[in-house]
Formats: sequence, structure tokens, C-alpha cells
Amino acid sequence: MSQTNRINALEEQNETLRDTIATLMQRLDALEQPQPPAPVIVPQNVRMKMDITKFDGQRRNLKNFLYNIESFFANNPTECSTDAKKVSKAVAYLAEAPQTWFYNQPNRANWTWDTLKTKLQTSYGDAAEADAEGQPYIQHAVLGAGQI
Repeated sequence: MSQTNRINALEEQNETLRDTIATLMQRLDALEQPQPPAPVIVPQNVRMKMDITKFDGQRRNLKNFLYNIESFFANNPTECSTDAKKVSKAVAYLAEAPQTWFYNQPNRANWTWDTLKTKLQTSYGDAAEADAEGQPYIQHAVLGAGQI
């Protein structure tokens, strides 16, 4: 093989190697490009399960019931987005006697959550605690007509 032929063959190999290197560099550049982060999917109607004990009408249990139900409202904003939904959810967690009391109240359909909470505190709140906080206290008889 002549020197010229050998140089031509080496130049062809060199050109092929340059093309291969250029292709590999392009692929490497594509791999090194930062990938966009995966989209974060936030479910819209996530419901936080909470164990809420029904309010049984015992004065000593009212404060914990109100804390628990309000915590439920805060952690389930979609499910508890209106006063009507809050009142409905709270009434579902009233035991028989307080629920009877609620259904015997006039104009209950127009109550807000704050109205229900205030009326529960007035009817079922701890007498000593209500006096200490300067809030009204009315003793409630549940077994009769259930009206204040």
C-alpha cells in the first residue's frame, strides 16, 4: 500500500471517528440537560379522617367536642365550606338528646355555625366555666320537650 493510499484511508477513518464523536457529544448533551420536574398532582377533594366522638350532652364534654369539630372543619375545607355544611356536620355528631334539642329549636334552618356553637355553649356549657368567662348559662332540660 502506498503512502498516499494509507493517508487517504487514515483520513477516512479520522472523518468517521469525528462524526461518531459529534453524534455521541450530541447525545451526551441531551442527557445532561436538566429534566423538568415531574408535575405535582394535588387532589382537590382530600378528606382528612378524624375520630370525633358524638356530643352526648354532658357539660364536661362540650369543650372537647367543639375543639374536635372545629379541627375537622379546618382540615376539611371543601367539605365544610359553608355555615350550612358546618351546622349539618356538627348536628350529625350530636347524640340523641342534643340532637333532639337542636331539632326543637325555632329558626334552626337559618343558623350559622357560630349560632349553633353559641347556643350549645349556652345550653350545655359548664356552669362554673361560663360564669368565670362572663358568658350566660342556662340550664337545659333535655328529657322533656327539649326546649329552652
